[in-house]
Amino acid sequence: MKRWSVSVRSLIGCGLMLLAPGVATANQLLLNQTEIDAIVSHGPWPGEALRDPSNRVSGNPAAIDFGRRLFF
Repeated sequence: MKRWSVSVRSLIGCGLMLLAPGVATANQLLLNQTEIDAIVSHGPWPGEALRDPSNRVSGNPAAIDFGRRLFF
């Protein structure tokens, strides 16, 4: 009987942990502009690559469109 009591307590405890506050919702994961500015201030970040010299069709709008259709 004591063994069963411990198992039930453990199961209830695990269930309560799932319902505990502090679980992030989708709205809590969004950053406001102040937080974004603080993160960006830790840069410098590399600039966006405009053209890949090792790819002969890099930057070609037709190739970009083809890639989007092929993979997405």
